[in-house]
Amino acid sequence: MNGMDDEARRTLHILDEVSKNHRISQRVLSERLGVALGLTNLYLKRLIKKGFIKVKGIPGKRYLYYLTPTGFAEKSSLSIQYMQFSWNFFQDIRARWREQFQRLSGLGVTQVVLCGTNELAELAYLSLRESDLQVVAVVDNERAGSNFCGYTVEPVTALPGLHFDRVILAAAGVDPEAQAKLRDLMSTQGVPDSNVIGLTA
Repeated sequence: MNGMDDEARRTLHILDEVSKNHRISQRVLSERLGVALGLTNLYLKRLIKKGFIKVKGIPGKRYLYYLTPTGFAEKSSLSIQYMQFSWNFFQDIRARWREQFQRLSGLGVTQVVLCGTNELAELAYLSLRESDLQVVAVVDNERAGSNFCGYTVEPVTALPGLHFDRVILAAAGVDPEAQAKLRDLMSTQGVPDSNVIGLTA
């Protein structure tokens, strides 16, 4: 699936942050980007050199950043690319879950637990509603007690007391590292790895 590379995503993120706050510091920007301060500085210099951002010094060794007309045009273009990428990504994930759930139904699976409550979990839930599988519970340690699609979210420690055939690692999407962490968490509750279902990258 074609998508935006890291540089395009970071460029869009920086342009978006600068358009919202001219006074944003490089330190705050680096925290929001999740990259080192030096790399943030490098990205800003590159965007200034390309003419997307102009910078103005103010007293106290601080700077104001402004998007240029070219910067606004680039932000718009990247935003459209990102929306297209997101739409394609979510459609692909939902289709893959549908296939996975049809396969599980064919194996005689009837009851599942949904693990996660993020946007990816919502996609899995929508696909589950189109299948013969029944969701018996939703688990997520960080959102325990909240509501998700009509279910009261339970902590992962509730798994041993639930009756189910499979646990669906919905929140991990196709991220193998996130899936590995959740699989480890499931094993601490006595759920065999063969009963834990995720999507391959």
